[in-house]
Amino acid sequence: MLAQPNPSQKAARAFMQQEHAPLEKAEESLTITSRFGEVTVSLKNAIAFPQGLLGLPQFKSYCLATMPNPKLGHFKLLQSLDDTELSFAVLPIEPENALIDAADIEECCKVNGVERQNLGLLLVVSVQRQVTGGNKITVNLRAPIVVDTDRKLALQYVFPHNKYQIAYELN
Repeated sequence: MLAQPNPSQKAARAFMQQEHAPLEKAEESLTITSRFGEVTVSLKNAIAFPQGLLGLPQFKSYCLATMPNPKLGHFKLLQSLDDTELSFAVLPIEPENALIDAADIEECCKVNGVERQNLGLLLVVSVQRQVTGGNKITVNLRAPIVVDTDRKLALQYVFPHNKYQIAYELN
């Protein structure tokens, strides 16, 4: 049985289905010194988060950038354009993946009004230094970032069950 969307999810879906003008920016690109290093973001590729990220509703405009460190090449940087000191490491994943069930991806698209062919998924990454040395890298599977790549709109979607871990360890 599919979970029914809660009122917040219904509001997000209604917003995602509306037409929105692209973010207007005076410049083509912006170079930012983030906590990960210097990055240049293309402002024409800005992504609007109408509700912000969980816990950060006031920050609504972001860009994806390549990580400055080549060792982190499989991750991307989700850089806030509202506050250049705010950025997140994210892991892009394909809608067909081994981490999130296809039925849950389909329901996520349906609830949020995102066409499957326009779906981009990002997992927020956390890095914890271990007392014994090294780092533990985890991703949040329970609340992926859902991007409508056609409309450049996004939201952080929380699955309505606890099937997925908040801190899933990557190997």
